[in-house]
Amino acid sequence: MKNLLRQHRARPATRRRHDRQFEPAVCESGAARGFLPPRGPGRSAARQFRRFLLEVTQAVPILLVEGEPQSDPDQSDSRYFLAALGYSEDAKEALPSASIFRPKLINYERLSAEALSSYQCIVLADIPRLPADLVQKLVRYVNSGGGLWIALGEQTDVAAFNQAFFEASAGLSALPLRQPVGDADDREKFIGLTPPSPDHPATALLADTHRLDIDRVRIYRRHQFDAETGSFRHGVAAGGGWRARGGGKGTWAGAA
Repeated sequence: MKNLLRQHRARPATRRRHDRQFEPAVCESGAARGFLPPRGPGRSAARQFRRFLLEVTQAVPILLVEGEPQSDPDQSDSRYFLAALGYSEDAKEALPSASIFRPKLINYERLSAEALSSYQCIVLADIPRLPADLVQKLVRYVNSGGGLWIALGEQTDVAAFNQAFFEASAGLSALPLRQPVGDADDREKFIGLTPPSPDHPATALLADTHRLDIDRVRIYRRHQFDAETGSFRHGVAAGGGWRARGGGKGTWAGAA
C-alpha cells in the first residue's frame, strides 16, 4: 500500500484538483486514526485541524443473493453484477481485472443460514418474497451498519415488497412500489437514459458515451416508486429503476 494516502477534490467550474495528505500513513488492515494538517500559512491550526477514523481493508466481502434460476442467462441479474465486479458467472474465479470486492453467490433460499455480519454489503438480485423472520434479520443487519441493495426485477412481488420492506420492516424501503409499467415485448415503445453530468468525479465515467453506450439503452418495462406515499425518515435512499436492454450505509432499492 502506498505510504501516503491522498484525497482528490475537483471543482466543476475550474476542473482543478486539490491534494490533501493524510497523516499518519496507513499500511495495515484495521481501524486507524489520523488527521488532516492545516492548509495555507498564517491560518489558525486549531481551526484547520481535522481528525478522522479510517477503516482499511484488503477485501470487501459481498453477499449476492439471486432468485429462482433463469433459463436464459441474459436475464440473470447476478451474472451482470458479478461481471461488473470482475468475476466469472459463478463467483468462483476472479478475472484479471478483479477489484478488491469478494462476492459470494447464493440462492435466496439459503439466505437464512448465512451470518450476515460477515459481509459489508448484501445484494438481493431480483428475488421472490422473503419470510417475515428473514426480513427482520435484514433489518437488524442494516441497523448494525450493513449495506443492503434491493434490485427489483421480474420476480418481484409488489404487494409482498410493500408489506415486508416498506410497511412492516421499520424502513428498509423509504418508498412503496407501484405496479410496473411498460411492455417488454413491445419494441416500438421505450424510454432512454440521459447520461449524467461529466463535471462531477463520481459520474464522469458514466457520462463518457465514447466508452459506454448508456445513451443507447432502451427501457421497455420498469418498476416505479410511489413518491407521494413514502417518506425519507431513517435516512434511507430509494430510487426508481429499470431493466435496461442495450449495448453510507443503509438501503438502496432500485429495479433491475
